[in-house]
Amino acid sequence: MNRSIGLSRNARILLAAAMALLALIVLLPASRAAETYVCPPCGSPCDTLTFDHPGTCPTCGMTLVPKSSLPRDTRRRAAILIFDGVEIIDYTGPYEILGADNYDVYTVAAGSAPITTAMGMKVVPNYTLANAPHPDVLIVPGGSIRSALASDSTLAWVRATTQRDQHTLSVCNGAFILAQAGLLDGLAATTTYHNLVRLQNEYPQVKVKGGVRFVDNGKIITAGGLSAGIDGALHVIALLEGEGAAREVALAEEYDWKPGALYARPLLADRLMPSLSLAGQVDGGAQWTNTLSRGDSERWETEDVGPARGDLQALALALRQELAQKPGWTLIEATGGTSRWTLSDLDGAKWRAEIEVSPAPEKPGQYRMHISVRREARG
Repeated sequence: MNRSIGLSRNARILLAAAMALLALIVLLPASRAAETYVCPPCGSPCDTLTFDHPGTCPTCGMTLVPKSSLPRDTRRRAAILIFDGVEIIDYTGPYEILGADNYDVYTVAAGSAPITTAMGMKVVPNYTLANAPHPDVLIVPGGSIRSALASDSTLAWVRATTQRDQHTLSVCNGAFILAQAGLLDGLAATTTYHNLVRLQNEYPQVKVKGGVRFVDNGKIITAGGLSAGIDGALHVIALLEGEGAAREVALAEEYDWKPGALYARPLLADRLMPSLSLAGQVDGGAQWTNTLSRGDSERWETEDVGPARGDLQALALALRQELAQKPGWTLIEATGGTSRWTLSDLDGAKWRAEIEVSPAPEKPGQYRMHISVRREARG
């Protein structure tokens, strides 16, 4: 008699069968029950889709493969903040450069809804602030940044991400977002040329630099306007992988990369040219045409032709009154349609300006406005 269990023959048979089935289940690969299938990475949006059975991708038609068969993604990650009004080249320039170096590049926005760029392009963000993977590099572009500056959650995410990443790169007036987040306090920074003075005035704790393509503070890098973001991204690659790697990317992108080159948009003297509205003098809807714009780092001149409501003297007076309201502009003399001024740039250099209004040759009823600036001789 079996003393250990006292079961009937049929019960013992059922128990043995159950134990054999349990052993078979235990021995089966655990991954088989939980296996998921994916589209082989091809750079398309369907790369992020997953399926619970083999077959073909309904988007691109490629044969699905087990996710476990793919090598672990060890690429560096680059997150790009986007928002309504973001400047296209500010974020797509670095996107192209870092993507060409095999970074896992993705966009991040405050919400999941499509955003509209500065020129109307619609973009669906890859992630939101709440679910974005942590990047090695953060790109903060510029454009219409008002919503980003006013968003506490966006600023908090930029701060938290910068604390953990290897480098944060701003492009154009994206520097204002970093400054608003308190990340540029005590650091040197640059921005697009026409925002240099504004950055200095609004964030006096930032050491604003003009005449440079980008400023490297070690962890935080700020690039100038627009295409300067391409140079900033190449500089990031050079920091993380060496200048040779950055050079290869630049060659592949057919970009004339010149590390340390002197060209920088803020060096050109046209940054001193005044923006004029001529309120009350220009006919409603009338367009003035620019016929000349040239110069270098020491001088610049422009010429515009168009109609005005009043006569020459009224137009010249309106010009003087508007210029007198601009910070740093001091009138030296005014004779007829010509006025001469002194002004200073961000670095304290002294400049002379001359504005001349005269009847436009061969255009009856229209006027020619010639504006020139030149740096005073350095003593």
